[in-house]
Amino acid sequence: MTDPLETFAVKSSGEPSPSYRPVPFSEETPGLLRHLLESKEQAIPTFSETLDYNLNGGLRRKTLIGIASSSGGGKTTFGWQLAQYIAENGRIEGDHTVPIPCMYISLEMAKSTLLEKALSRIGRIDGGELSGRKWLTESNVDLKDEMLKNLVKANQRFTKIARNLRVLGVTEAAPGLMTIDDIRREAEAFLDTYTAHQELTLMRDTPDPDEQEKLVSALELPPQLVIFVDHLQLLSNTKDPTTNAYLPHDPAVSYDLKRLAVSLDCTVVALSRMESEDVHPVIQGADMTAVLKTGYNLIEEKIKALEEESKEMKSEAAAPEEQEELKRERSGHERFRSQKPLQSEGNPIYASLDIEKNREGRTRDALFVWRRAFHEFEEVAVEEESRSLKRFLPWNSGGTESGRE
Repeated sequence: MTDPLETFAVKSSGEPSPSYRPVPFSEETPGLLRHLLESKEQAIPTFSETLDYNLNGGLRRKTLIGIASSSGGGKTTFGWQLAQYIAENGRIEGDHTVPIPCMYISLEMAKSTLLEKALSRIGRIDGGELSGRKWLTESNVDLKDEMLKNLVKANQRFTKIARNLRVLGVTEAAPGLMTIDDIRREAEAFLDTYTAHQELTLMRDTPDPDEQEKLVSALELPPQLVIFVDHLQLLSNTKDPTTNAYLPHDPAVSYDLKRLAVSLDCTVVALSRMESEDVHPVIQGADMTAVLKTGYNLIEEKIKALEEESKEMKSEAAAPEEQEELKRERSGHERFRSQKPLQSEGNPIYASLDIEKNREGRTRDALFVWRRAFHEFEEVAVEEESRSLKRFLPWNSGGTESGRE
């Protein structure tokens, strides 16, 4: 079978190459099917089981994921937590873990600010106390020692996470000036460095020959880089490449990010700033767009919306199983509310990730408690069988640090 890349090779001038030969899709499907059946690469899981459900297991190559919120709505906290989670947990292949490199581009924050957010989350240290250097003024010696010990432990853990992280802060990634080509150059340089580093540490950290063989096999494919752009509106706009102000969303920019994901065989997560929660953007070219909403009354609003939807179903004589599923969902929200999670530590507030568009077809919204003092989103969900699929409902706030049961 002819290699599709050679078959459809086109010169930079736009003229077909001598090997160009249009063929029916039937000639390509055997190779594509073989790749589908033989590929052992799994999706990259996130810290949200509901988000993984919507993504059919997690993040995949050649995809653009858009996460939008209004100013101060938590998109940086969510994106930065997601980058740390992936860098720390990687992807499971068989009986071992494959590390995943992440590049986080912040066009608003300095690296030092991102570090403080990470240490606050990992060490469960109040972010205000951390940025305010409270240990300098704390008169209680025991409290001061405890705070510093937590800080040291958090830093030790984050140092391991950061081995798989490349961070560009606002100093390196100039807002309004950084282009897609700049991101490409940074990504390619990081991948070269990262791959060389992985090869060097493989022999040093894995002396057992059998384990080395497993890891070498797992690293045969190019690393699945995940690029985070925070945020989309501060990338260079094709209409005005010199401004440092907030830019209106130019569809060409997000389409270019999609092309970047395809050409680098990676995943791009674009964080987007909305002018208002009343206007829900569909990021052009994105495989999935989700809107992050926050508020103390969020659960009450969702329960009310479910009640209205239930009334509509009854009036339209919807299928009994659909009505029952909606009833269970509303019950789950009510039971979650009754546990009063906002009375817990971390200055919490409700948050939801509402799926506005998804090429995978699934649009199940996720519910969280956003512990703002700890710069952390914790999904509140348990599993329940619903028809033939697992359904996640917010029935309790238990779970591990990652938000999983």
